[in-house]
Amino acid sequence: MSAFETPPPLFRQAYEDRTARGEGRARHDHPDTAKAAAASVSRFDCAVARRLILAAIKAAPDGLTDEEVSAKTGIPLNTVRPRRNDLVDKGLIRDSGRRVPTAASGKPAIRWTTEGVPP
Repeated sequence: MSAFETPPPLFRQAYEDRTARGEGRARHDHPDTAKAAAASVSRFDCAVARRLILAAIKAAPDGLTDEEVSAKTGIPLNTVRPRRNDLVDKGLIRDSGRRVPTAASGKPAIRWTTEGVPP
């Protein structure tokens, strides 16, 4: 079972509402796995995720890696990355220049921050 088939509690109600309405953004010729993934994502979910990610990063004086954001918010890592990219593109967060090893692989990860970003 994928993370999209069992959404975190934060997104559960929106997921259940969308699923009940048969909504999703996959095309009719996409495989059933793509349709299940599409049904689990909505613009509402994306907006909520962006707000939670931004709040978590703002609250961390030294910034956070994607992995740390995921741990603090409960948002799956594969959802954190694209929403964090949205925040970077909008100029709301930036690369702090600091790198820390991830818990999973030990490879360097960017610490994202709001420091130095105009309000």
